[in-house]
Amino acid sequence: MHLAAAAGMGAAEVGSEVLVEALAALMPGVDWAPVAESTQQAEREGTLESWLEAGTLVDPLARLRAAGEEEMTAARSVARILNLVGFLYVMHGLLMPDNPFLARLRARIDESGFALVVSQLVPQMASPSGVPHALAMCLSPEIAVVAALLEELIDEQAGAGQGLLSLPGAEEGGAGAFKQTWIDRLHELRDRGLDSVGEGGGPGSAVTAVPEP
Repeated sequence: MHLAAAAGMGAAEVGSEVLVEALAALMPGVDWAPVAESTQQAEREGTLESWLEAGTLVDPLARLRAAGEEEMTAARSVARILNLVGFLYVMHGLLMPDNPFLARLRARIDESGFALVVSQLVPQMASPSGVPHALAMCLSPEIAVVAALLEELIDEQAGAGQGLLSLPGAEEGGAGAFKQTWIDRLHELRDRGLDSVGEGGGPGSAVTAVPEP
């Protein structure tokens, strides 16, 4: 929200301290002290707006060019893991069926303190312009530690012979049954919403028929 305010209303409306705090929350593991000093100086000189427009923040391409082959391989592995768990984390809010593994996964993400980072990695990896930012972030040791903890949970689930996407109590169907249950649930909610509108309710009344995820 702070970054959106800075982009829409100007960095001066947010202030250098809050701006750097927001950037640090989105990309932990980076040494933001020099950036903080630079923004504070720009704020004192009244040039914070031009400083921000000049793109003097961390350059993801520069970080990627400076990384070695092993670092890049590790970053891609971290991004792959976080993109998967981030998708599962975000989709829970879109009425995806739940199971004990997914609940444990979400709890571990929340406990890590990196839930926002994991969630935002999903749209970044889906956009060509976002991939360099995602990979640069995944070079950070702190992000690699989070990915390792989540991968450990995934390996534990696989080692127990259980799929990541399975319905509690279901002995057959696997991911296919999981997907179909999700689709059926969305169709059911859509039909309930249409029925509500057809009975004379306004557009808002259809929303009230959707249970909390």
